[in-house]
Amino acid sequence: MANRKVTYSNVFARDGQHFYGLIRQDFKALVYVNTKKNNLTYPQNWDKNQDCKNYFHEDPEIKAGFSEAEFSKAFNPDSEFLRVLKSALEYQGFDPKVILRQLLRNRNSFLKGERELKEWDLSNVSDDFAVKDDTAEINKFSNKGPLSKDIAFLIIMFLLRNKHISKIIKKLISGISEILEMLKEKYEIKDEVRASGTSLNSKDITLPRIAGVIIENPLLRALRVLMETVNDLLLISFPAFFSRTPTNESLS
Repeated sequence: MANRKVTYSNVFARDGQHFYGLIRQDFKALVYVNTKKNNLTYPQNWDKNQDCKNYFHEDPEIKAGFSEAEFSKAFNPDSEFLRVLKSALEYQGFDPKVILRQLLRNRNSFLKGERELKEWDLSNVSDDFAVKDDTAEINKFSNKGPLSKDIAFLIIMFLLRNKHISKIIKKLISGISEILEMLKEKYEIKDEVRASGTSLNSKDITLPRIAGVIIENPLLRALRVLMETVNDLLLISFPAFFSRTPTNESLS
């Protein structure tokens, strides 16, 4: 909008021309220009000169249906309502707090059911991970185990395999596949596969999102457990990192 004066008279088609389409940049410029010109403050005196109201009230039908009081409310909306509205309309993608909260809720819901205790011995690979009389407590894995242990299992599985839990289950040996089936049900884990043009709900649980809740966890496990060498970081685009970036601080 180089050197184009943005006012109500040319943004809206007062001269009979077609409305050219108010893009965000023009809208912000319009607000800024009118604010500076009229020394406006929010919320006390928006449309102080009643330029906007007078423009729209040239139309008798609008004047009859959208009163001066309604215009006042439109220019001076309640600040608490705006705060709630902003929160409701903001990007609802990956949020670590939302995912961890949902993991806790799903786990609690799972454990409320009348479920028989099911245990596996992670060291007993040759016998489908069946628990033995001398199984060490640290090697036991159960359907009623703590969230921390479940997260560790799922993150290692994600790092070693891939993000599609249903595909992983099909390829696993008996015992481990049972554990993963249990965890999938326990935390209501979805596959990272969806139809073109669709997106995950903000509360949907997937293996990548579980790994993204505590970024340091998969990074450390990749070093200590997988024994992989981490080279210089590459430029990446992954929402988990941006969700964890403080927004109330600035770099000098």
